[in-house]
Amino acid sequence: MPPTRSTKRAYSEPPVDPEESTKKRKPTNGRTEVSPPPSDFSSDGFESDLPLAPGAHDYVDYSLMAQGGQDEGSTRPPRQQRWKHNGAQPINDPALVPEGWNADELDLDVNDIDSQVQRCIERISDGILPNFFKFRLSQYERRRAARDEMVHSEPAGLSWDIVRRLEHLKTIERYLSTNGDPDNQLPNVKAITKAYREGKLGWSRGWVSYWSKGVQLNTPQKFDADVHKKLAEEYDTTKAWWVEGFPVHISADSQRIGAYGLTLWVCHDTGADIMAIPQCHVDQLESLGIPVPVHGYNIMDIPGSTTVHKVVELDVRLVDGNGDPLCHWMRIQACVIPSKPGHQFGSILSGPFLRFALYTATCPDGQGHLYVCNNKKELRKLPALPHGFVPEGPPFVSTAPAAPGGGEPPRFVLDQHKVMRPAPVQPPPIPLPAKAPSKKGKKKGGKGVGP
Repeated sequence: MPPTRSTKRAYSEPPVDPEESTKKRKPTNGRTEVSPPPSDFSSDGFESDLPLAPGAHDYVDYSLMAQGGQDEGSTRPPRQQRWKHNGAQPINDPALVPEGWNADELDLDVNDIDSQVQRCIERISDGILPNFFKFRLSQYERRRAARDEMVHSEPAGLSWDIVRRLEHLKTIERYLSTNGDPDNQLPNVKAITKAYREGKLGWSRGWVSYWSKGVQLNTPQKFDADVHKKLAEEYDTTKAWWVEGFPVHISADSQRIGAYGLTLWVCHDTGADIMAIPQCHVDQLESLGIPVPVHGYNIMDIPGSTTVHKVVELDVRLVDGNGDPLCHWMRIQACVIPSKPGHQFGSILSGPFLRFALYTATCPDGQGHLYVCNNKKELRKLPALPHGFVPEGPPFVSTAPAAPGGGEPPRFVLDQHKVMRPAPVQPPPIPLPAKAPSKKGKKKGGKGVGP
């Protein structure tokens, strides 16, 4: 059980301002600056009824897969107030920590090893739960040792970003050498690795270089959609083609004229940075004569392990049950996953493209649906919850598999299944509230006037 908070408080000094904050604030001339209010979902402002049209905006890099860092568009909160315990003995009981204190370091990236080490040292000196921060410090010191080992394994003078990228390339090279290289990417991997180690190639977010059959086609430059399309027309992008830097979201309306496609079911994945598509569907697209450009291979982090996947370029859009498009074509990246053996093809994971193409919303009505629309006004049509309705978690998935060939599972599996929590019955869909008909025109008769 978690410790209960004692009413007896350890005496500590009031919070002090963070010591490391050196950024200057912009003068406000005595005015108080506040953030603008968030958009109102029920706004009656003008919204186009057509699908979202492509605009003249910068191309968005929503994938952190190849960058290995934080999205530049995101901001971290400032460091929270710092507490220092002035007693003779440190506070080691979590129930006695000062009210308002916590162990969070939300202003720091969890992978910023040096900053996290320094913060742990400060926390230990503050005298509040020092043993916990000593343990956290030991974790980061082990990671710092692993990082230093990686740095020392490469030529001196390379940046940490390049060292980390070289580690990825070594993993990719081992994977291709062991599992085969159907797209002839090993010449590119070896050439890029050599260029990094010799200092002829740098790494900068948003800058890309193109490689074909182990030959570098351009010096690194800011990603440009026109250059990307021009090179794709001049070279075979389905074999021995590599984009170092991995730009994404290349065009807001990019379906090639005259190209056909496939309509497939996708599983919405709320946390993925990139779409995942089985190789069998890529094979079908290519059999239709639709080229599927290959950007290369990259490292994918999944819970508990790290895997290597081919990265391809696809044109996608979402359609409704009638086949009518809900958004324009979007050119995105997708990682290719092996096709499942047996009778199933495997699911396509949508990745984040839905959030870039449409408005999305959920409702705690027990159905677990994801609502999508291309007009903000449509969000007003979400189901209404009845008074007193208490949202519950999703139902438990049955763990009693069917017997081979159909029929009931083995008896011992059924007995085991009975002791598990039964799946709750989902409530029926909640109808939308009825709208009262609007009355137009003047009311007949005046006040106090009879028929």
